[in-house]
Amino acid sequence: MKIANCQFPNANLPWRYVITLVAISAIDPLIVKAQGADSSATRESAPKLVREANELLLGDKPAEALRSYEKAQALRPDAREIAFDQALAHYRMGDFDKAREAFTRAAEGVGDALADDAMYGLGTCDHAEALGAQDPKEAVSKIENAMRNYQSVLGNQRDHGTARDANLKAASYWRQLKQQMQQQEQQQNQDQQNKEDQEQQEKNQQREQQSEQQQQEQQEQQSEQNKQDQKKEQEQKASAQKEQREQKEQSAEQKEEASRDQAERKLREMVQAMRDRKKHRREETKTPTYRPTEKDW
Repeated sequence: MKIANCQFPNANLPWRYVITLVAISAIDPLIVKAQGADSSATRESAPKLVREANELLLGDKPAEALRSYEKAQALRPDAREIAFDQALAHYRMGDFDKAREAFTRAAEGVGDALADDAMYGLGTCDHAEALGAQDPKEAVSKIENAMRNYQSVLGNQRDHGTARDANLKAASYWRQLKQQMQQQEQQQNQDQQNKEDQEQQEKNQQREQQSEQQQQEQQEQQSEQNKQDQKKEQEQKASAQKEQREQKEQSAEQKEEASRDQAERKLREMVQAMRDRKKHRREETKTPTYRPTEKDW
């Protein structure tokens, strides 16, 4: 079996991983015959299809490579290497779910080097999705899955350089995400605090406005009450003055009437006195009646 090296890329991501691309150039003697085809045809066509697909994949034509891999897979459904290559093509196309499914098929078996590479490929799928995730929490979950896969590979092969490098990068990115999440949480807390402070400030301003409005209303009410009291006082004062004037006028009338009565009474008295004097004079002018005085001589 011939091994060729190629990039393990995703055009939408800023990073690239190097991984082994398995190309079947020889078929072991235990061939599963495809239905309707003899063993000779299978031995000749499956490796050819894989080689053609590898060239297409290296030529950045993953969709065309995938069609050839699928044809080869139909001839060799038991070949985990073809499933691995299919995963590479799906990964190159950015279809991580299908790449993950194909890597899982390639990882099945006895835990050999191919299984470790497939496990590494599963980690790269999660790693790529973590780098493309918009939600930091989702990114952390994905990157943690990737690190578990990398560490699983390293548990079997400590000298698996790509898994080690990828795990270091994933750990670094995980720390960045945690720091970002912490900063976001702090910012959210600060925003929430600012929001609460703003709401409290608005409430305080509202209460101040209400208080000022109440004070203004009270002042207006007091002013109106003062006006009413002043008006009432003026009315009472005017009424009192009017009453005083009426009393004065009434007193003056009473005095005038009393004076008139007194004058009339005096006039009557004067008239009566004049009458009495006239009568007295008349009586004085009458001839007196003399009576002889008897004298005791």
